Amino acid sequence: MFSLYPLFAADLPFAFLQGITYDVQTLAQVHAMGSESILGLPMQTAGTILIGFLLFGVVLQHTGGADFFYRLSMAVFGRFRGGSAKVAIASSASMGMMSGSAVSNVLTTGPMTIPAMKREGFSPTVAGGVEATASAGGSITPPIMGTAAFLMVAFVGVPYTQILVAATIPAILYFLGIYLQIDGYAARRGLHGARREDLPTFGRELVRGWPYIVAPVLLTGLLFVTRSETQAPFWVVGFLLVVATVLPGIRFGRREIRELAVDAGRTLSQIVGIIAGVGLILGGLTATGVSLSLARDMVALVGDNVVLMLIAGAAACFVLGMGMTISAAYVFLAIVMVPAVVALGIDPIAAHLFVIYWASVSYITPPVGLAGFAAAGIAKAPAMATCFAAMRLGAVKYVVPFGFALNPALVAQAPLPQVLLAFALSLVAVYAIAGAIEGWVVGVDGQMPIPVRAVLGVAGFVLFLPPGWLTAIGLAAVAACVVAGRFLRRTTSRKDAS
Repeated sequence: MFSLYPLFAADLPFAFLQGITYDVQTLAQVHAMGSESILGLPMQTAGTILIGFLLFGVVLQHTGGADFFYRLSMAVFGRFRGGSAKVAIASSASMGMMSGSAVSNVLTTGPMTIPAMKREGFSPTVAGGVEATASAGGSITPPIMGTAAFLMVAFVGVPYTQILVAATIPAILYFLGIYLQIDGYAARRGLHGARREDLPTFGRELVRGWPYIVAPVLLTGLLFVTRSETQAPFWVVGFLLVVATVLPGIRFGRREIRELAVDAGRTLSQIVGIIAGVGLILGGLTATGVSLSLARDMVALVGDNVVLMLIAGAAACFVLGMGMTISAAYVFLAIVMVPAVVALGIDPIAAHLFVIYWASVSYITPPVGLAGFAAAGIAKAPAMATCFAAMRLGAVKYVVPFGFALNPALVAQAPLPQVLLAFALSLVAVYAIAGAIEGWVVGVDGQMPIPVRAVLGVAGFVLFLPPGWLTAIGLAAVAACVVAGRFLRRTTSRKDAS
């Protein structure tokens, strides 16, 4: 539809959508041979940067990385309350680091984590929701992230290493929020972890799987040392292939090599197809000239209200994400909305990450939540209910993008002391918001009353803002809520005992 849009752009009844019109032959030439459409920035970025990182993720999985990260997560989190769900969070974060795909994460780790959660006492709907919402973080987890992050390199014009650094704190907050909510859910329902003797040993797994720890560390190091984003992933791929061939503990024969080749070809061809479609969107909007006018119209519509612009952008991401891939939704909004947000004073990197975060919500958003649907199939649960469970359990991630959009220190766009202070305050903010949503605060270990939860939620959002007098009020409010919660718990315990 976007590729055909320039055929009738001048005849649309809405002024803000009117643009230059082309005949069919000229438009076909623009799309097929021009530098702004199929062969535009998205395809150029895919050819120069993205292919190497995707190949690294595929090789890491097929040489044993997926199983290693799952077993390591079991060794670390399996014995805690709701341990199987926490394993799902850790393993999905690790898989996201490799694949950058929510659906791929669900289909890889879900068959292991979802049955384990159901055995531990999680309902099928919640088990699928946990896996879906954790897997949806794959597109924003460094060092690989998803396709949209590499497209961001072209749009923002900065090295990928800078985006990697900027995305680190938000990714930590994203998974911490899910972890805290799962912990509260498990505590309220009295869910316990597995027995220690039934779990893998951390030290043994770490020694056995050392190549899978070295590989992402080596990749990150090469990115910063060599500044070669195009070649660094291929060096690490070579390292993994040599290790898999030499080490006797890794099974990597003809069958595994054949499966690796097929999966790599499938992954790369799918990405190239998606990127070509994304290029058509970019070409259609650029050829008509509408991409420039839409940003001006949005600024004129909301004035200079930054929060209102961000809310409008979040709603647009939410709606577009239901019918598009993250890459397509990101490219559209990077052209239409991001310039308007940046014009109001939002940091460019924060603005682009804001769009990527909200576009990733599409993976768990009804009616087209692909990650939620995939998890529901494994969990044998209703698809829509699973998507809604995923949205509730990952509710903190809807707040985090507003936090780093309003406070660029959270995406490392400030001096180091400010970044560290913002990070520390944001940890408290996520702690408070997760407690407000789930009704159970770590350290209180009791059900929180609705008024206290409301105060926690407001205080948590305030702590995302740049430091000021509101920060002190927010910290005091969180501390007061924790003290009040502990007092209420003791009072309740005494009444129950009497």
